[in-house]
Formats: sequence, structure tokens, C-alpha cells
Amino acid sequence: MAVREIVDEDVPTRGWSGPEREIRVWSGSGALREDRAILAYKWLRRGAIDPDEAYEWSLGRTWHGAHTRSGFVHAVGHAGLPFGVNDELWLVELRDPVGITPCPEQRAHGGPRMFGVPERRVIAREGRLVRRVDAWTDRLAREFAAACARRTRERVRDALVDAGRLLTDDEPTVAEGSRPEHGTAVPEQGDGPPALRAVELLIGIWRDALSMDARGMEHASSVYATAAAASRSAAALAYLPVTDAEARATADRAYADERRWQARWLADRLGLRRSAIAA
Repeated sequence: MAVREIVDEDVPTRGWSGPEREIRVWSGSGALREDRAILAYKWLRRGAIDPDEAYEWSLGRTWHGAHTRSGFVHAVGHAGLPFGVNDELWLVELRDPVGITPCPEQRAHGGPRMFGVPERRVIAREGRLVRRVDAWTDRLAREFAAACARRTRERVRDALVDAGRLLTDDEPTVAEGSRPEHGTAVPEQGDGPPALRAVELLIGIWRDALSMDARGMEHASSVYATAAAASRSAAALAYLPVTDAEARATADRAYADERRWQARWLADRLGLRRSAIAA
């Protein structure tokens, strides 16, 4: 019997064999049922090559999972589209879902960090390809990478403008009796002015993104999407007390807001409904 479709878009799943069941695109939250199949999205390298497991997926009835290193298959909902962007986007059917974990691709400047508002992915024991999302083309990938790069550059430029104002100011005032002898450095206050701290963080993010792209370490879309999110987080954190827990939460929200912007961009350009993506 055919699968009874309950989906947020036109997903060609008619004609599959097996008992009639409900199947829907995973929203990114909610309880998982092992007896309920779900649809989700998965990024693969060109030729349907898994970027993590280094094997080729096959379209159709072949299930993957048990033979992988982890023994599981992971995929994301609409809100998780900006994470791990690659050459091809596929709709996959998952069965026997076992849990939800944060996307590991969430990174801050300087390395991985678990953000306070993490996007999640679903993990299942088995999965198989349903169809490729043909709207994700090389041209659209370049447009997305350029959009994310532009947003990162704008934050770098804004930080440079703020820092430039410091250079036009008069010499910093030093309290009477505390002026150092000639040739003696003035002790730094904390991490220095916020504007300079922002420049240091944002230029570092931009430099690392350019290096990763030039060396082909990741797909360009993934590199600049990560840079855009990290730069928004860094810009928010740079002007706040770095030891303040509330400031850290503000930076986490900024990161999540940028990822949501990316998810909406992708969903709109790919022709996917984005009801599951929080505003």
C-alpha cells in the first residue's frame, strides 16, 4: 500500500511498498516514535557521497545505517539546513528514530563550542534516499555563500569604523601622578576597548574563512555560513562584559538568529515551506 503523505511540500513518495503509514518532514522537535517513519534532509557530497562516512548512497530501496561507523544515520529539518551544507541536498526517509542531538557543525571563532540555542538533528538506525532537491544547484550555492560572506564582511567593516574612531581621538587621559616614564607601556584594562576587541575577533573569523575556502577544507557555502553566524555572535559579545553569563546568552541568541536567517534564505530559494523555522 502507498505511504499516506502528510508533508509540508510536494514530496514524491507515492508507490512505495509497505503498510500504509503517516510520513512527514521532521520539524526539528517533538517526540520520536520508533514505529513512525519520518522525512528529513541530508547534505551529501557530489555523487551522493556521505561526507562523514565516505561511502556512496544509492537511490531507492537500499537502507543505510547498520554498516556505518556510528551505526546510525542523521538528518535535519528545515531549520537545520544551514548546518553542514554540501554539494547535494537530499530528502531521506528515516526509520527507527532513536534520538535528537545538537548539530556538531556549530562553531565559534577558535573552534567548536556548544551554543546555548543549538539547532538539532535527528538520529535513526536506518535511512534511505527519496529524491534529490534539484533546486540546490552550483549557482544557488554560490549565491548563498556570497550572501553569507557579504554579511560577514559588513560586520568586519562596521568594527573597523568603530575602531577608527579611536584613532581620531586625542591621547588617552592618564590620571595625575600615574603617568608612566617615557618608554613604559600603559597597563591594559581588561581586554582593551570593545571596538578593538571586536576588530580582532571579526578579522580572525574572516581570515580563517578565507583560508578554509582557499584550501577547500569544506564546501564554500558551509564555510561562509559558519563565518556569518560566528561573526554575529562575536560582534554581540565584543561589546558586552565577557564574564557576564547574560552577555554570553546574548551572543548565543545572535548566533541562533543568524542561523535562522540562513535557514529562511535556503527554504525560500529552494521552494520549501518554512513553517518550522522560528522567526
